[in-house]
Amino acid sequence: MTSSIGQLWRGVRRRPEASILPHTSNNSESNDCSSVDREALGGQQSGARSVSGESNPKECSALNTGHWPLNRGMAKNILLCILLATVATAIFLPSALVEIEHVIVRQARILGQNRKWSELKVYLVPGTRRTYEKAKAYYMEQKPLFEEAAKNFSLHWYFSHTIVPDGYVGWYDMISCRTIAMASLLVNEGRDDANIEKDKCQMYSFLQLNKLPIVPLLGSVWRDDQQFVKDMCTSDDTELGISAYPVFVKSCHLTQGSSKGTTMIRSRPQLDQLCTSGQLEKWVEEKWVYRANDWERPWRKEGNMLTDNLKPGFILQGSAGLSYNPYTDKMQILELKVEVLWGRAYLATSNDVLKGTIFLRDGTIEIYPGGWGQAMTAHVLEDRMVWLQEEPRYLECVWRLAEYTAILMSADQVRIDIFIIQSDPEGCVINENSLSSGAGYAMHFDFLSRVWADPYRDRLFATYNNGLKVYEQTAEDLPPGMKYRLLENPPFHVLRRQGQVSS
Repeated sequence: MTSSIGQLWRGVRRRPEASILPHTSNNSESNDCSSVDREALGGQQSGARSVSGESNPKECSALNTGHWPLNRGMAKNILLCILLATVATAIFLPSALVEIEHVIVRQARILGQNRKWSELKVYLVPGTRRTYEKAKAYYMEQKPLFEEAAKNFSLHWYFSHTIVPDGYVGWYDMISCRTIAMASLLVNEGRDDANIEKDKCQMYSFLQLNKLPIVPLLGSVWRDDQQFVKDMCTSDDTELGISAYPVFVKSCHLTQGSSKGTTMIRSRPQLDQLCTSGQLEKWVEEKWVYRANDWERPWRKEGNMLTDNLKPGFILQGSAGLSYNPYTDKMQILELKVEVLWGRAYLATSNDVLKGTIFLRDGTIEIYPGGWGQAMTAHVLEDRMVWLQEEPRYLECVWRLAEYTAILMSADQVRIDIFIIQSDPEGCVINENSLSSGAGYAMHFDFLSRVWADPYRDRLFATYNNGLKVYEQTAEDLPPGMKYRLLENPPFHVLRRQGQVSS
């Protein structure tokens, strides 16, 4: 107990925000990769194979404590532990409560994509069973397409170090295994290629380098917090490059939603008020010293390693065009988060229509209305987004742009977040990306993990090393086969440059 209290206290001290979001050293999740021996981040799993096919002898199993009979001495120890726990709770109650909340949220997320939990819901709930059967049929239709995509895919060397365990692996298992590999490359070889996601400044630099359509960045990248506040509060809109509000301030080093690293400024009067009151300066100061803590995810330890030493920074960004949502009867931002595996989009999800809405390649849109639909992942088909469903170019724009971006990255899996703009069916733009997606995929979780893992086991893909970090490469740096895939189904912005579609 004393050791546990000490660990908690060290976790509280580790990060500036620990009184709100304390770091935890708990690694007890039931996850194929979370129980790996991570000494020097060299541990791999029993029976697991890398791209090279070499087995690793280390065991990947939780500690088996066996039977522990209760005796008088043990009873005394238990009573002492209870007493110490009571004292510790009185001293560390706020942090302890937050840590408990984190554990509950994290376990709930893990449960949500767990195969056994899904099987139980399928057995008990007819609506869930119907959703599962639809997801399974969709997977069977898509499987040969993704096998072909993997056969024609060249994986960047950086992503080739993921160790896929034998047997069943879930979606979070796959992300955990890759995150462990990326953390190992950072520690042992100084490779920070993960910054293509973890550092928004680096991410947008990559997108601009490859002339991908994004929401316009205003001004420059600020790597000095005081200079940023000064520029925001002493420059007029023209000097800042602002032509319309709202605008968004984004912290480059804070990518997780839990970090709350983005704030919206609705108008010039609001910006002036934030400056005169000191609120903007206070927010910037807080985010400048804040270090991301991916406490919602089972890969938080290695995920935090990837973000601990990021250089802080800020960018100012304009707003995407709006679209009509019949469920809110408002014009609003519509963002689709697209899961791309082996250079092909499998599905997209959005919380901007209804929470957990899923868009599929066959044209169907699944919604999960109400608390019951959300909890039991029981879908109904969406039929009110008429403007979206009657014009196929909206989703075609999304699929093409997501795939093109993923191929430029040469990543086995990446989520590309894209804004749809109702006034321009061919004008979708990229918002961000994610290599560690925590989005919800309902009954598609299990099938997504198969699409990702199976090509590793079947050795379907090639790998390449051009000597460049992922965020440094352009189309010219890709292998011939990947260049061909870029030309195979180019996104609308490329066709516009070539004069093949109307602008």
